[in-house]
Amino acid sequence: MKKVIIILNILALFVGSCKPKTTPANTPTTPQADSLNIQQDMTQEQEQAHRDTMRILEKQKIQSEFYSRPSVSAEEIAMIAPVIKKWTDFYDIDFAQARLVNRNENICFNCPPDTSNLYYREFTKKHDTSKRIDVDYSPDKQRYVDLGISGGTYYNEDDKKYYFIGWDDCQEIYLVDRKQKFQDMILWFGSAYLAEAVFWKSNDTFMVVGYNQNYSYTLILRLVYVFDIANVAFRYTILQILLKNFW
Repeated sequence: MKKVIIILNILALFVGSCKPKTTPANTPTTPQADSLNIQQDMTQEQEQAHRDTMRILEKQKIQSEFYSRPSVSAEEIAMIAPVIKKWTDFYDIDFAQARLVNRNENICFNCPPDTSNLYYREFTKKHDTSKRIDVDYSPDKQRYVDLGISGGTYYNEDDKKYYFIGWDDCQEIYLVDRKQKFQDMILWFGSAYLAEAVFWKSNDTFMVVGYNQNYSYTLILRLVYVFDIANVAFRYTILQILLKNFW
C-alpha cells in the first residue's frame, strides 16, 4: 500500500506542475466576477461599520450606568485624596468624576479566618516579620497587606536581587495581622483587574488602588478600595472612568 500511495502522490505532483500558472495579469475576469468582488467588499465594510456602531453603543451604555451611580461625598474625598495623592497625581485623576459603587459595613476584620475556605492560608513564623520588602506595612508594622507580588518575583542568589517575572492570571490580596496571628484574603481579582498599590492612612485604615480593564477591553476603570478596620467598614469607590479604544 505504501508504494501505491507514493506513486499516486508523485503523479499528482507531476500533473499539478503541468497546470498553467495564473497571475493577476492573465486571470480572466467577467462582469459577474467583478460584481461579486464589489458586493463582498461592501459587505465587509458594512460589517465593520456595524461592529463600530455596537462598540459606541456599548461605551455609551456603560458611561450612562456609571454616571447614574451616586457621587462620592466631599467628606470621603477629603479623607481619601491626601492618602493616595501619589497615585492620583500619576494618573491625573479627577475626583469630580468619582462614583460610589459599593459599600459594605459588615466585614469582620478581627474575626479569625475560616480554615475550611479554599483561600485559607495558615499564619506561620515567616509571616511574623517587619522586614519584608514585597508587602505594605501599617505605620506600627503590626499589620501588612500582601498583594501577591512575591509570587511573581525571582530572587537571584548571585547578585542578591529580586527580579519580577510576571503574575498569575488572578491576584489574591491578603491582610496579615501579626498581633492576632492570622491572615485573611480581603480581595480576589481576576485577569481583568489589578491591584497596584496600598496606602495606609493609619494603623486601622488603608486603601488598595488599582484598575479594571473590562467591558470588552474598551474601558479602564480606576478603583479605590477603602478598608476601615476600627469601624469594621469597607467601601469600594470608582474614581475615574477612562475611555480606551483598542481597535
